Amino acid sequence: ATDFGVGSEILCINGIYEDVGNIPAAVSNSAELANISIGQGDVMVTPLQIADMLCTICNDGVRNQLKLVRGIVNSKGKCMETKTTELGKVISKTTARRLQNMMKLAVESGTGINAQIYCGAAGKTGSAETGWKKNGKIIKQGWFAGYFPVDDPQYVCVVIAEDGVSGSESACPVFQII
Repeated sequence: ATDFGVGSEILCINGIYEDVGNIPAAVSNSAELANISIGQGDVMVTPLQIADMLCTICNDGVRNQLKLVRGIVNSKGKCMETKTTELGKVISKTTARRLQNMMKLAVESGTGINAQIYCGAAGKTGSAETGWKKNGKIIKQGWFAGYFPVDDPQYVCVVIAEDGVSGSESACPVFQII
């Protein structure tokens, strides 16, 4: 998780505050480890961290520093692209391709089916319990994190539907519209 950028700032821009979320430093038993491995327990992530993780998966396991701008246009109209900084190999190409395939299947025939688009998409749904209650009912956040086009990823999009039913019902339709 740390190698993916979870638990740390992603953009690292001086003067701009980023929440870093939380990844427990240690686990006391196998049940806690299992809980943490599926994003439960004391795990807290930001949409930007999830977007960064998806970019790494799309890039066959190589993590690059995310940036806010692609480039700067000079007075002559020429775009001077900003340099890409490689942060290292996080997972193998084989593992990345397996994850890509699983996310593709999730959208084709799984919980992400409501995120299908004309050029194909891949992604993962989630439903995070907040621990808060509203009218006696536990409030959830429905998540969908995906990318498209499925066979040549160009865009990553993370949607959180606060007080949503689930990622599939609340976040996937928003991704589809975007």
